[in-house]
Amino acid sequence: MLNLNKKFKKLVVFYSRTGNTSFLAHSIAVSIEADLLEIKVDCEDRFFEIFKNRYLNLLSIFSKPPKLLPYNKKLKDYDLIFLGTPVWSGSYAMPFKTFLKENKIKKKKIALFCSYSNKIGKCLYKLKKRLSGNEIVGIIGFQDPLMFKESQEIMKNKIIEWSSKISDDIRKKINNK
Repeated sequence: MLNLNKKFKKLVVFYSRTGNTSFLAHSIAVSIEADLLEIKVDCEDRFFEIFKNRYLNLLSIFSKPPKLLPYNKKLKDYDLIFLGTPVWSGSYAMPFKTFLKENKIKKKKIALFCSYSNKIGKCLYKLKKRLSGNEIVGIIGFQDPLMFKESQEIMKNKIIEWSSKISDDIRKKINNK
């Protein structure tokens, strides 16, 4: 039986240092009318803010997750969650590791996306493995989505098409229950 009254809630969670993953996340959120949660590192002072890229790279090398700023979204409230990260040294970003440690995500429908410069490495494989106990409904990666102005529209259309199909498929499954 079709249940049209059920509110289908979607969330896009992302971390972005250079704007590439942010571009993808915002494109998804607007196209599927999802809530947006940007993961932000707690930058307590001006010195840290100036040198945060180098600091985050060092944390990545030593596998020390950074502290995050508080956020106001509860993952348990959502039917579908898109998780987006840049690729750092073949894996997902350290702030994302902190987020996953703080949020024990289980029994959720999750779509994974990433942005990368050189190689995607094992980023999405590691993220998928880290999220065992969930249903991974889609995986996609984009190389330098903001590098060339001419290709931005192509990238945007591809991420919109991918996320819309996933959202439509999950909504139909939920409404048919």
